[in-house]
Amino acid sequence: IGALIRAGADLTLAVNITASEISDPEFMKEILRILREHDFPPSRLELEITGKAAVQNPEAVLRRVAGLRQLGVRLA
Repeated sequence: IGALIRAGADLTLAVNITASEISDPEFMKEILRILREHDFPPSRLELEITGKAAVQNPEAVLRRVAGLRQLGVRLA
């Protein structure tokens, strides 16, 4: 998908995020690594965070959401 976007396709990659993924302290580092490794524009990534994830650890979710927004990642 990254290659298609770089070639001019107007696409967004939507990915569901589980409670365990968003709660992982290494989550942000992993997202950054993947974006850089694949030369993927953060603005073309949309992460869907389930309500269950937000309820389990709201403070961690809010910190990570803020960091993702700063990168330009979209959230649903």
